[in-house]
Amino acid sequence: MTLARAVGLTAALLGACVAAPPAPLPPSAPTPRPTTSFKAHFAQEVEPYGQQLAVADFNRDGVHDLAIAAPGVVTVLTAVGAAWRTLATTEAPGEAYLGLRAIDLDRDARVDLLAASGGLRLLKQGADGGFSLDLTIETSPRDAGQAVTSLEVADLTGDGRADVVVGNSALQGSAVWFLEGVEGWPWLASPRLVATLPTHTTAMAIAPLDGDDRPDLAASHVLSGAVTFIPFLPSGAFGAPVELAVPSGLVPDSIAAGDLDGDGRNDLVVANRSNAPVVLRGTAGGFTPAQSLPVAGCGVVRVADLDLDGLSELILGCVVRVTTIDRPALSALVVVRSSGPTTFEIVHRLETVDLLTDVQVSDLTGDGRLDLAATFLLPTGSAPRGQVRLWSGAGPE
Repeated sequence: MTLARAVGLTAALLGACVAAPPAPLPPSAPTPRPTTSFKAHFAQEVEPYGQQLAVADFNRDGVHDLAIAAPGVVTVLTAVGAAWRTLATTEAPGEAYLGLRAIDLDRDARVDLLAASGGLRLLKQGADGGFSLDLTIETSPRDAGQAVTSLEVADLTGDGRADVVVGNSALQGSAVWFLEGVEGWPWLASPRLVATLPTHTTAMAIAPLDGDDRPDLAASHVLSGAVTFIPFLPSGAFGAPVELAVPSGLVPDSIAAGDLDGDGRNDLVVANRSNAPVVLRGTAGGFTPAQSLPVAGCGVVRVADLDLDGLSELILGCVVRVTTIDRPALSALVVVRSSGPTTFEIVHRLETVDLLTDVQVSDLTGDGRLDLAATFLLPTGSAPRGQVRLWSGAGPE
């Protein structure tokens, strides 16, 4: 073999080695998502029983507290050791509370309370930490047979002030009103009608839902089983309502929004106390068809990132069995998370023998972990009594 031919052959072999693609690596196992666990912290009776909950740092000590709206009274509790300590108790007219939100409405560094009970009631926190019924706001004539049945608070206009969206409902329909926060006191601008809907509005959620950064509105309607999407436009007005496709027979008491699958878009979760709750995943063009969750009989839904992995979990308050005189209720707090494009898995199931009325998620013990607080109606033959229970979060495992 000549020297030139040997050199050429060597070069060809080296070129072939360089050009050869590397052997494919074996597929790596998917990184398991962390989970968080909960342990029963304590339970304490309250009277009367709580209907709605809200969380905020009412006493400005850096730890969230729990507000409870019950027939005729609103109470603020803080967790101290293994018990609730009362921070404030306020008499507030009303037999049924259908919404409770905590927000510093007048920006005086003290958290106030908005309650839906017939009208929209403002409980203003004073310098002593107590609350007073400051005013009742009527967004529509009471002789029309409408009452406030749902409310949400958020800064929709982006001016740093809290705005309020109210659902006024009657048996034959509802009206959604927008109350814009303004500088000074009173903080409310004149109520503006957002939409007139053909059915009773039971719950609302505010979050960016149509692909932009502006918050939009979603509402659930318990009597018709419908879910309505109302976009918030760049002009500062609401767009025309759009009814979303959901399964027939839905009984939606509660609705929430959050990014469940990490695609950067908020999804909608609709509770369903007649059957399985459903999820409508957000897409560039709207929402995917509804997907059912692996649980049933849930009237309350909350969304939070419990295990701190950047994805939201669902906290569902479910009633497995209804209370009778001789057979107490069986309720469960069920934590569900997305496990794939079309699948969900149950992470935790905390059962209790009482009738669950509401649940909230927040760090109530000051350890940096999210806890679960829930109110229950206890079986009794006399005046209704309630119980507030706290499950403390143990953090990701």
